[in-house]
Amino acid sequence: MSSALPDESFEVVHGVRHHVLAWDGPAERTIVLLHGWLDLAWSWQPLAERLAGRFRLVAFDFRGHGDTDRVAEGGYYHFPDYLRDLHALLPRLSPLPATLLGHSMGGTVASMYAGSFPDRISRLVVVDGFGVPPAAFEDAPARISRWLAGVEQVLRRAPRTFGDLDEAAQRLRTVNPRIPQDLALLLAEKGTRVRPDGRREWKHDPLHATRSPIPAYRDHYLAFMRAIACPTLLVRATESSMAGFPDIESRIEAVADRVETRLPCGHMVHHEMPAELARAVEDFLTSR
Repeated sequence: MSSALPDESFEVVHGVRHHVLAWDGPAERTIVLLHGWLDLAWSWQPLAERLAGRFRLVAFDFRGHGDTDRVAEGGYYHFPDYLRDLHALLPRLSPLPATLLGHSMGGTVASMYAGSFPDRISRLVVVDGFGVPPAAFEDAPARISRWLAGVEQVLRRAPRTFGDLDEAAQRLRTVNPRIPQDLALLLAEKGTRVRPDGRREWKHDPLHATRSPIPAYRDHYLAFMRAIACPTLLVRATESSMAGFPDIESRIEAVADRVETRLPCGHMVHHEMPAELARAVEDFLTSR
């Protein structure tokens, strides 16, 4: 297992400066890693320590996360924005066609992208990221009103702050008690910044805490899954809330060329079982 830390750089696309991490390995075996909601590229460090050298790994912070720019005042974050950024970044980060590995929100972005651009993706790994709970058409008006109220509330609210890294790490462990202490401290360090008053606050844009105004309709998402043409590894966390989606089986079955792996852990698979995830990914990429 490698202990090497990644090289850091920045790539500007669409006027947004994206923070990029790269762990060394053969260019022809590059894996582009896409993190989840309120997460950041550094979250992949435990997985990278187990795959770097045999593979080259590249991860970036989505807009408004980590050290990537937030949108300008008056802007917002929509899934098509993430897809557009990925589309522009991908040729800079990896030979094409590329291997994508996404967790949670990043898994949904990866699967939607692979379905939209099958010629650009050679292999796909989705880690407990099979879309969001299905919505009904009748919910759309109420969803818009809740979104606008949520945005106004976030803009008025003072940000959560922490006295030091230990306090921020404890917050991460409160949300996910299974995260190792050393990883919690790393993510607290990389995921917070020091304010003028000396306290720390999360780097991600508070707007991410609001619920998207765009519902996720079941048939809309399934269309992307059915369009995925490349070999795909679907990693399912058996103790995740996502395992209880009423239509999860239909989402899985929509991917034609798939391999399934189940791991006995919660949603943050790459935090809780990085060694097992690394083995599953390596076995899949070397055998297909």
